[in-house]
Formats: sequence, C-alpha cells, structure tokens
Amino acid sequence: MTFQSQSILTSFKWLDWAQNTLRVKNLEGNASALTNFEVLDFLRAKGASKDPTRVIAKVAQSEYKVYDYLVDTAASVQTRESINEFLTSVK
Repeated sequence: MTFQSQSILTSFKWLDWAQNTLRVKNLEGNASALTNFEVLDFLRAKGASKDPTRVIAKVAQSEYKVYDYLVDTAASVQTRESINEFLTSVK
C-alpha cells in the first residue's frame, strides 16, 4: 500500500469516527427571532440581576451589558401573559 493510499484510508477512518462520535443533534423548535422580553427572561433565569457584585450568577460580562440595557426598556415590565394577549389581538 502506498503512502497516499494509507493517507486516504486514514482520512476515511477518521471521517467515519467523526460522523459517529460527533453526531450533531438537530433540535426542533421555534426558529424565529427572540423578543427583548424573551432575552431578558432568559438572562434573569440565568441569574442576572442588579446585584452590584455580580459574582454569584453564571452570566458573562457581555450578557450583563445586554441585561443592563433591557431592564431600562419596556421589556422589563412586560409579562408573558401580556405578550400572548397582544399576539392574540393582532391575529
């Protein structure tokens, strides 16, 4: 077997291993854009808050910048129910 043949065989074995081991899972779900409320709700669920130390929550600094912006918008006073009511009324 030539070096080139061995190299190709090794590549195919690696590709087969990668396809079986690193199989990507396709998630089904809503593939639309998120609203500001949904992003803020997600960050709050992760533990983001106005805590001045900000060391307790597992939230990245960049996520805190988004959080700080969103708490000063209408998203901070909205509820899931009010959004659902709005969506129902505009249908």
